[in-house]
Formats: sequence, structure tokens, C-alpha cells
Amino acid sequence: MATSPEFQDQGDSIESERQKRFREAQEQARRDEEGFSNIDPVGPRDPSPIPPPKRDYRTAVAIPGKQGFVFNPFTNNPVDVRAIPAGTLVRDPNDPDAEHKFRVP
Repeated sequence: MATSPEFQDQGDSIESERQKRFREAQEQARRDEEGFSNIDPVGPRDPSPIPPPKRDYRTAVAIPGKQGFVFNPFTNNPVDVRAIPAGTLVRDPNDPDAEHKFRVP
């Protein structure tokens, strides 16, 4: 069955219009992809980050007569610090509050 040239031209133009829109969509997607390829997904990086404010920690008090033991300044419980150098920031493993850090005298 042969189609008339009029109908055939119309079919070609409809298909061409679809193809044209498809190509334009592909081209737009490619341009969008290229435009976003230079953007850092994490965000812009600051070349000079601001350091967090220094926090002053409490210093433990040595237990008189017990070499290498100190009082936890938060709970007043004894803590063994024999193998830890002076000035080191430590946390009492028996203290449930993880924020309770102190320095070895």
C-alpha cells in the first residue's frame, strides 16, 4: 500500500520534529552536565579555614602518696595515669561523660 506524497511529507515532518526535540534535550543535558562538572559537590573551599577556638581543659590534681595517680577533676575519682606523659589530654574511662577531658599534671 503506497502512501500519498502529502501524507508521507507530513509523517516525515512529525518524526523530524520529534528527533529535533530529542536532540535539543540531549544537547541541553550535555551543556548542563558540563556546567556542573566544575562545581564542587561539597561546596566552595575556603583557602584559610578558621581554626576552632582553643578550649582550656582542666588539669588533674595528683593524689598525694600515690605516684602516677590523679583525681579526675570532674568526678574526684582516682585515675591511673602512670604511663601517660605530663600535659597529655586524657579522659577517665570510668567517667560516663565523654566531654570530661583533662590534662595530666
